[in-house]
Amino acid sequence: MTSIQWLPLCLALLWAGIASPPVVAATEQGEAGAPLALRRLYADGLTVPRESAEAMVWYRRAAEQGNAAAQYQLGVIYFFGEGVRPDRVSAYMWFHLAGANGYAAGVPWRDRVARDMSPEQIAAAQRLAREWVEAHRAGGK
Repeated sequence: MTSIQWLPLCLALLWAGIASPPVVAATEQGEAGAPLALRRLYADGLTVPRESAEAMVWYRRAAEQGNAAAQYQLGVIYFFGEGVRPDRVSAYMWFHLAGANGYAAGVPWRDRVARDMSPEQIAAAQRLAREWVEAHRAGGK
């Protein structure tokens, strides 16, 4: 199920005033869209109190499953410092991965971040992105 397919369930849970156990269970069972949908619940404060740290956990889970939208959102989080210290290297890496996975907004944001980075920082971010791809291609994470 994609995150778009999970959205009606999330909205139903919101309207019913119920927490999100079905989405959590689906996430733990490896449903691809569930982590991103659950992240939306936490980040937007829909059925649970707004919690940046918890949203970050679910963004990462979705990103680790190859979800380009979640990878993009991690770039946004690191760029603006939403619940974390702003980190241009991490932002660049996540925007780059999102763009490489087909999320069109990732590339221009990666390029925007690069304007404020040294060549050494860009090289570090590119190295981290390559390492991330290799680790996930090999089934490492």
